[in-house]
Amino acid sequence: MKTKDQFNEKKSIVLIKEMIDVSSKHIKKDGLLLLVWGCIIVLSTFMNFFPEVKLISRRLMQAFNIMEVLLGAGGILFTIYYIYQNRKRTKTYIGITARYTWIGILVVNNLIIIMIHQKTGEVDFELNHPIQMCLIGLALFITGGLYREKLLLLGGIMYWIAAYFAKDYALHYQLIFECSAAFLGFIIPGYYLYIQSCKRNV
Repeated sequence: MKTKDQFNEKKSIVLIKEMIDVSSKHIKKDGLLLLVWGCIIVLSTFMNFFPEVKLISRRLMQAFNIMEVLLGAGGILFTIYYIYQNRKRTKTYIGITARYTWIGILVVNNLIIIMIHQKTGEVDFELNHPIQMCLIGLALFITGGLYREKLLLLGGIMYWIAAYFAKDYALHYQLIFECSAAFLGFIIPGYYLYIQSCKRNV
């Protein structure tokens, strides 16, 4: 009986280690989502900022508007596809908590806009945009804490710093700050995590 118990204990330790390794691999694989959304945010902010700086044709502006909608729709469809494809993988409290965090931030951001509009009759997007950046920074910071990834923690901090300095500028110039923050907060950590997951699969 004692030998059997010792065998079970050893087997449990091996099983726990395997589960931790699998969970770590899946968490790093989620870097692909960060990378995709980082590229979408950077491209969208650039396409909104560029027409303000340089005179371009009306057709090109219309093309930018269409591309922005397509990028957003593509990002949403890719996220749904990604979650559906990975629905059977090992679920972790970390992954579930991270997803609920991002959903919560999205809801809160839209709720703030709705409440301000209902209360004042208008929305000051020059103020709302830095608030939105603060919320994104919060989501990145929490995700970094959950995943124990310093790059994501730094990404959240960069978003807060960018939001603080962006508040003093007009909306289209705030996009420069967000573009930089998205590159540092989404693309770099996302690329790093995804590369790490690819190395684990080799």
